[in-house]
Order: sequence, then structure tokens, then C-alpha cells
Amino acid sequence: MKDIEIKDLKVLKDHRGWFVELFRKEFGIEKMAQINLTVAAPGMVKGNHYHLHKTEWYCVIKGRMRLVLKDMDSGKVSEITLGDDKLRIVKIPPRVIHGFKNTGEGDMYLVYCTDTPFDPQDPDTFAEVALE
Repeated sequence: MKDIEIKDLKVLKDHRGWFVELFRKEFGIEKMAQINLTVAAPGMVKGNHYHLHKTEWYCVIKGRMRLVLKDMDSGKVSEITLGDDKLRIVKIPPRVIHGFKNTGEGDMYLVYCTDTPFDPQDPDTFAEVALE
């Protein structure tokens, strides 16, 4: 699918816990305007929208998700599994419908950044189902 990028992240672990660099310029994030955290209960679906201008980068830091992406131009559909067992980020460009489902047994924590801050006067968020 065009412009979708997936980057495996290097996790540094020791007896104290772990550390990971989530969002870096070298990962294709040229402009970061906002960082968000959303939590999904087990079995819940969230997202199911697209943006005309905004790019987002997703990283699940706890739990597991099934991410469904649909390119509005080509109609191509991709599914990606994200989870804390293998940390990675996914770049979701404009005109890609995206929805996700918590497929784990506990709460799922998704950290994501955007290149444009949310503007309630011009939200650039349009509902469209990618995943039920």
C-alpha cells in the first residue's frame, strides 16, 4: 500500500525494565505536532476514520491490536498486528481509512503522534468503517 511504513523498534531491556525510542526524525517523522494516548478495552474497535491532510504514526506500548488500513485511491486493504511483544511504529498517511481492534485480554495502550494538531474548527477526521 502506498506510503504506509512500518519500522521495527529496538527495545533495550535489563533487570530494571526496558527503554525504546518511539518517534524520531529518522523514522520518517519530519514534523510532530501532537502526541496522544488512547486505551481500548478488550474486544473494542476504535478509529474507523480517515484524514485528508493529517499523517499519524501508531505504536502499541501495551497489549495487542489488529490494525486494518484501506487505501481510498486503490481500494487495497492491509492488516497489521501491533503489540508489546514486538514494538514497532506504523505510518498512516492521508487518504488511508484506519480502524483497530484490541485483540488482547487486557487494556491496549496506543501511543500515536500526528503532524498536525487537532483543530475543532477543522478536525480533518471523517468517519469511514475499516473494521467492525
